[in-house]
Amino acid sequence: MASLGEKGLTAASVDMPNYFYILRNLREEEKVNSFNSFYLLKDGQYYFKGQPEYEEIYKDYFLIYKDILDGKRYIEQENDKWLIENNNDYKGAK
Repeated sequence: MASLGEKGLTAASVDMPNYFYILRNLREEEKVNSFNSFYLLKDGQYYFKGQPEYEEIYKDYFLIYKDILDGKRYIEQENDKWLIENNNDYKGAK
């Protein structure tokens, strides 16, 4: 799960879904620089799948993933806090 969307919306100071705030917290508080299915880059140190540091962060990302794709709502019960449907700044395809 990339943090590019969260970084862009944070830099633009616009409203964003709650899961982006969780990603921002992981990036800022936990010092997560990068995360994918093979490794975690945290505070300049690499941790690989199977290592305790990787598995701890994986749990957080997995909950977000399940909430978004499966609609399980482990983290946030209120759908309107996950999705922004009335965004006047959005310029979609016409």
